[in-house]
Amino acid sequence: MLNFKPLKTKALIMQRNITQKKVFVNTGEFPSNCGLTGLASIQTSKIRLMSRKYKIQKVDNIFGIKEYCIVFGSQRTELQGIKKQTMKKTFSILAFSILTILCFAQDYKSQFDQLCQDGDTIKQTELLTKWESEDPMNPELFTSYFNYYFLKSRQEFVSMSTNQPKGESLQLQDSTGKVAGFLGSEIVYNPEILQKGLDKIDQGIKMFPNRLDMRFGKIYAHGQAKDWENFTNEIVKTIQYSKKNNNEWTWTFNEKRENGKDFFLGSIQDYQMNLYETENDDLLKNMRTIAEEILKIYPDHIESFSNISITYLLTGEYDKGIDALLKAVKIAPKDGVVLSNIAHGYKLKGDIDNSIKYYEKMLKLEDPRAVEFAKQQIKALKNK
Repeated sequence: MLNFKPLKTKALIMQRNITQKKVFVNTGEFPSNCGLTGLASIQTSKIRLMSRKYKIQKVDNIFGIKEYCIVFGSQRTELQGIKKQTMKKTFSILAFSILTILCFAQDYKSQFDQLCQDGDTIKQTELLTKWESEDPMNPELFTSYFNYYFLKSRQEFVSMSTNQPKGESLQLQDSTGKVAGFLGSEIVYNPEILQKGLDKIDQGIKMFPNRLDMRFGKIYAHGQAKDWENFTNEIVKTIQYSKKNNNEWTWTFNEKRENGKDFFLGSIQDYQMNLYETENDDLLKNMRTIAEEILKIYPDHIESFSNISITYLLTGEYDKGIDALLKAVKIAPKDGVVLSNIAHGYKLKGDIDNSIKYYEKMLKLEDPRAVEFAKQQIKALKNK
């Protein structure tokens, strides 16, 4: 929520009018020219795309090969030799088959991504149909179908109004140079078409439950459609599943995500940011629901305590907000953001003594900017 970790020098973290630089771990934000593009094109410098290494394991189980010890005099050595040759041949066939399938899938996916960038929906449909007929259980097929329907459902409407809309807009002036209105655009998603994409990705998640890109793609789509209820529900489901799979997540082409837990929790924090930036106080309860679900599984997650506190501080429930932060500071006594928010919470409540007390704790931090900020706040409070 509001990038708590990067913004170590910000005190009033809950102020919505503070201009802040986002530090994305994984927001699900994809290049606009091609939708989600395989749910892997994440806009961040922190994500390292892993080299594709294909490991063949337990091949003997796949082919039912068992270690038989058959003794027919001198034939034992000969049989063992045959067995070794057969197994070597089997391994070679399997390796070739797996690599062929992977290259096959990657080729189809790369073709789809290119058609997606070209905006050729007719050829996209032809390719998906052919791909499905040849390899219907390929996980990348599900993500590609999802991208297809997601993009197809997206509609942009140009609107004119006297009030300046959010986002980019064109200012219109009359002959005297006065502002006459604004020309803006609104993005909406056709619910019926989008649902077809959601149905496809649900099939993929059912077959490949550890594919975090599929789950994040679904969350992202709900967020873009401003379906905040399902957005929140899918996040909660994913949090719950993280306990089941111990954050052993995979990504495109079923590659394992490194640092699964940190990557996962950082991504969820960015989704909290999405809710916060709507500036809709009705969605504060959604933020709280997500934070409380995280703390059930990750009881030391400082950001979630901070998120809970913000949802209360913004609605004037200062004691509840401060209480959440006091739990956080027991876990991380030198966290500048937590200390700053506690001080500010007391300031909002009108408890100047406790506010100064926690700003003074910040004076012991190693961050010179945090120390300077605390000094300014203490001075301002004492001059009141």
